[in-house]
Amino acid sequence: MTFDYQAEKLGEARKSLATVLPGGEAEALADALHWCSQGLHQLDVTAVDEGVHHWLAVVQAALDTAGLEDPAGIGVWTVKALQMSADQRLEFKRAVDALASWFAKYSSAPGARRR
Repeated sequence: MTFDYQAEKLGEARKSLATVLPGGEAEALADALHWCSQGLHQLDVTAVDEGVHHWLAVVQAALDTAGLEDPAGIGVWTVKALQMSADQRLEFKRAVDALASWFAKYSSAPGARRR
């Protein structure tokens, strides 16, 4: 199985976190949350190594927007980003980096390994 779609989306998330955006860190985090949501949508977690399940859990926890409200209309991902603690932001960034690398390794891109 290859993970081209996930590699692309998590790569975009990692790129967002490495880019200085006009809205600062909150905008970068919101953008990364969006890409992660896209990349992990309908992912069969049984198809990935158990070694990355921790990182998946970290990102999936960050993607949980239950109970969040957006009365100002800034976007639920921005609301989520603004509510993340420094520790949560750091752990999310590490998880995105680890997952982007793992999915890229198992994508069909040149030089990628097959599972």
